[in-house]
Amino acid sequence: MNFQLNVKVCFDTQCVIEFEFRCSNISLSSPEISFQYMWGSEEYNEYVGSPYTDVFAFFLNNENIAKLSDGTNVGINSVNHRNNSQLFISNDMDDPSVG
Repeated sequence: MNFQLNVKVCFDTQCVIEFEFRCSNISLSSPEISFQYMWGSEEYNEYVGSPYTDVFAFFLNNENIAKLSDGTNVGINSVNHRNNSQLFISNDMDDPSVG
């Protein structure tokens, strides 16, 4: 399998990373790939419940596949210490209400 990674665009508010896989083994009838990701935001805990929220998207063939099991997009308001807490790990040692 060949792999190519290019950081395409980075701004203060977003970063786009593009990569491409090419399977050179033509004997595979349906090659598979899986991803695990970790996403964070410096102001994560402060903005839970706020209309100002950071989100995460992972696009495959122009479709966002970073969704929760119910189809909800991944973001500060959908994954935190109150909502989907089983997916949330706080790294804010100064916030005793979270953890």
